Amino acid sequence: MSQDEAAARRATEWAMTHSLAGLERDEAASQQLARDLPTADEPVTAESVDTMLVTTSLRIPLATQRRVQAYADAHGVKPTALMRQWIEQMLAAVDNDHPISLHDALRVLAQLPATGDRRRAA
Repeated sequence: MSQDEAAARRATEWAMTHSLAGLERDEAASQQLARDLPTADEPVTAESVDTMLVTTSLRIPLATQRRVQAYADAHGVKPTALMRQWIEQMLAAVDNDHPISLHDALRVLAQLPATGDRRRAA
């Protein structure tokens, strides 16, 4: 971590743990804090806010989490990236299509003849 990053972290931690309510404004300290706080490289826009990643807690069975972890490991991605990709894919499908449940899809597929079981119509 660079000195600038360390200073920014200290300033942020201080600001997050101290109440300024009831204190007189110290202009020099305010300017120092403004210099030490990290700033965005680009202006904040609606588009940049929409692309920000947020932490979401998701409760899933341990067996499911292990399957996701194994799949992610086998494909060289992090489980969180994989789950994010799956969620985005499903939302895109919902927006652009009329998806059916997996149960219904499997039921219909199970009723189709096997590929090696092609019969000639008489």
